[in-house]
Amino acid sequence: MRVPGFVGPSYQLASPVAGNDRTVNLYPEIREVPGGESQTLLYGVPGLLVDTVFPDGPIRAVFAQEGRVFVIAGTRFYERFGPESYQQRGSVAGSSQNATMCSNGRGGNQLFLTSRGRGYTFNLASNTFALVADADFPANVVMGGYLDGYFVVLTADGRFFLSALNDGTSWDAADVARRSQGSDAWRALVVQPPNLWLFGSQTTEVWYNSGAADFPFVQIPNAFLDVGVAAPFSATPFDGGIAWLGATRAGTRMAYRSVQFTAQRISTHGTEYQWSLYPTVEDAIGYSYQEAGHLFYVLTFPTAGHTWAYDAATQQWHERGAWHGGTGDYMAHPGRCHAVTDTGVHLIGSETDGTLFQQTLNHHRFGNDIRRWMRRVPTLSAERQRLFFGALELAMEVGVGPDAAAQVDLRWSDDGGRTWSNVHAGSAGPIGAYQERVTWQRLGSSRSRQFEFAGSANMQTALLDCYAEVQRGTS
Repeated sequence: MRVPGFVGPSYQLASPVAGNDRTVNLYPEIREVPGGESQTLLYGVPGLLVDTVFPDGPIRAVFAQEGRVFVIAGTRFYERFGPESYQQRGSVAGSSQNATMCSNGRGGNQLFLTSRGRGYTFNLASNTFALVADADFPANVVMGGYLDGYFVVLTADGRFFLSALNDGTSWDAADVARRSQGSDAWRALVVQPPNLWLFGSQTTEVWYNSGAADFPFVQIPNAFLDVGVAAPFSATPFDGGIAWLGATRAGTRMAYRSVQFTAQRISTHGTEYQWSLYPTVEDAIGYSYQEAGHLFYVLTFPTAGHTWAYDAATQQWHERGAWHGGTGDYMAHPGRCHAVTDTGVHLIGSETDGTLFQQTLNHHRFGNDIRRWMRRVPTLSAERQRLFFGALELAMEVGVGPDAAAQVDLRWSDDGGRTWSNVHAGSAGPIGAYQERVTWQRLGSSRSRQFEFAGSANMQTALLDCYAEVQRGTS
């Protein structure tokens, strides 16, 4: 029999008997044409190839545009020219907090940075870096952006300010907006052209450039969402709109994406329950990227040490993380921020140190660490009658591993995930063993069983299906 639900998302509920499925460092894909052994499969998430190691860290922001790449690492601002080729261009306040970068392009030849409450400009023509010295530049800036010729910043007291047109060095204290429709202060600002999204703790407004001479930005009529943001840096452009970790007057810790000017829930009861266990979500960081036809929203919870990713193609969540052998579980994914170059190279900044990675599907490790995948499938049962498992086969891509045989680890639980069997190793074959079958024999019996597969081999991972030889008992 085919094991039902082999390809699927992570879905863990308060009762593990009701839901204890996990998909880690794998993402589901659906074949767009009929045929093949299976219409669905699980692919390994991209690996991280070390690109550049900066002397300071962590990587707090990455920006790429028109062939140039810039990085804020710790307290230093760099331009990266290629792998292990860079030059320090300046220094910024702060060392570990989130930072932002944006540009007004050829209209002003400026890069605008915010870090630890301050603003900076970098002239892209003269390569000169400076602190914004205008006396009217606001204090305690939280984040910045760029829209329609203006740099915009949000301050800690919930106001947003505009720069002069195409000039991040010039600011007027009168060019400021405050909340009027909602009572909760703005906490996050995200630019998704042609609009400016302003998130409060419970509600959200959408503004646009009206062209007015005095103060050009105004709220779009009726663009008022009764959902705010739970973590300011979780909000990020996604699929033509915004994705974020939300909060409302009724509660918090649900994920949303914008559809026009409405908030659509994209989290599940499984993700929401897991997030409810975290000591805090205030520091969650989100970014999005597109690769191989999938558009992902990646959400990391640094304090909790977990990373989740939502795939717009399948509308499912999976987990990503670095394997921690000491605890036997996963920590947060190494990445913190993302940018893609004009040549299509995905750059990922490290959450913990000064490492800048290239993210690629052709690499199967996280830097120098293993990329361990895991799929825990839904529980098998037949009206609580005893099932006898004679054999189990994992249909996967084989013969592409290292010279030594790639190993797949199998274990199972007969009590809803409360206890687990010993690990039973299977072979995915050495290089060239394309007919290898990954099988296990004589697996005992149970009234309710959940299988878990895992692997760490430095190889492409594609899991197609799972088949079990099962006999049903009479009691």
